[in-house]
Amino acid sequence: MFILYPTYLFWQLNPHLMIIIIGVALVFTMGYWSSSQLSPFVVVSAQTRTTTTATLSNDTQSNNNNLTATLGDLIIDGVDKPTVIRVLDANGPILEKSYTGNATIMGNISATYFGTLTTHPRSEGFTYSEGKAVITAEDGEMITHTSQGMGGFDIQTGKIKNHGSTFFSTNSTDGNLGFLNNMIGIWADEIDLGTGIAHAKTWLLE
Repeated sequence: MFILYPTYLFWQLNPHLMIIIIGVALVFTMGYWSSSQLSPFVVVSAQTRTTTTATLSNDTQSNNNNLTATLGDLIIDGVDKPTVIRVLDANGPILEKSYTGNATIMGNISATYFGTLTTHPRSEGFTYSEGKAVITAEDGEMITHTSQGMGGFDIQTGKIKNHGSTFFSTNSTDGNLGFLNNMIGIWADEIDLGTGIAHAKTWLLE
């Protein structure tokens, strides 16, 4: 009562000034509450975002340092010729070629191989090819591979040149070709337009 009575008396004497004082008090109270409640969340959010960005930057730099690819040893050197050529689609055209040939693996293993290659035309005279083949060594050990490649006509040599990748698979584990299981090779070939004979080489991707 001792507190309320002076306030009531002041209100009776000057009500307009009392309203202004009450308004200022409310604004100060709300401003203090906002700064004490909202500011910590804003600061924490900014700090968290900065930390996350630094972590991603460090991870990316570490991964780039460990990412490498190396062209390894020559593993297959072969020569093949087409046996059958079919037109799968006249619009293109899309061609399928069957072929057979002889190869040397790792410089000292003689082998024969046969396969099928499908060629799709691309713009500016380039072609995309995908195929499958079976390679058999003299001792009967076998490996298979699937391949993809891109190439076109080389004006300087007058031949068709292709480059691509191949994926090896074999059930052999104790033989000389077992090391090729689930390995990837990078190949290049050169095809004579007159005879259709192709000289191909494959290197191991490490």
